[in-house]
Amino acid sequence: MIEARNRKTLESVALPVTLESAKQHLRLEADENHLDAHITDWLFGIGQRCEDSIKQCLMGQTWEILADGFPGALVLPHPVLQIVSVEYLDEAGEWQTLAPASYRVKAGRYESCLKPARGVSWPATLQDDDAVKVVVRCGYGEDANSTPRAAKSWILAMLVLLYDPATTTLRDMGNDSPQVRFLDRLLDGLWVP
Repeated sequence: MIEARNRKTLESVALPVTLESAKQHLRLEADENHLDAHITDWLFGIGQRCEDSIKQCLMGQTWEILADGFPGALVLPHPVLQIVSVEYLDEAGEWQTLAPASYRVKAGRYESCLKPARGVSWPATLQDDDAVKVVVRCGYGEDANSTPRAAKSWILAMLVLLYDPATTTLRDMGNDSPQVRFLDRLLDGLWVP
């Protein structure tokens, strides 16, 4: 079995929800800017927790996938926005780049895979570690408008629970409280089984 290793090489710089929307949910006026940096940090952190929970990328980010050869299908971070490059070490030990016409992305609801194009086989590779390198851009899009509604709702609700002093804090409720379990159910349609 050929194993693959994934490594995020470029984090997203876009927030999964807009700062304006977050401030509205926290009942802050648009011109109250003294907390913007703090709220932005919270949104990035909560967005990361959401990605970890659903095992998907929300905002556009770049990943490098390394494998010891070509498997039948190479599982990619999901969802895929763009394949940037597919390179491999040929049997002579030279790096080669595959033409986009020689592969395809098979996208399912919870998973994306890189497969050879129909009627095409993967080329032979050098029998070595990291003989295949795929660079892929993943996420639902490049701005908050592309974030799935369920993920936005969860992120904003978690922001209010974690940040707003007028609500009971998550520390007081615990991760297994009815409120948190209810919020986690907002992500049911996005979970990778």
